[in-house]
Amino acid sequence: MTESENQFSPLLTTQQVSKMTSLTSEWYFRARKGGYGPPFMQITSRIIRYDRDEVLAWFRQHTTT
Repeated sequence: MTESENQFSPLLTTQQVSKMTSLTSEWYFRARKGGYGPPFMQITSRIIRYDRDEVLAWFRQHTTT
């Protein structure tokens, strides 16, 4: 990743995050409603976005070895 790509974290849709993490969009819906899962931004009642870096950080914190 280049420095300019790192400068701004892209905001991802639920579908993009789902594809990136191999979890279903339904899992993210339940996680939002249940209060668990990676942090998200609710732009409007129908528009949800995830910060890529925050999603990756959340997964790192929830990794067991």
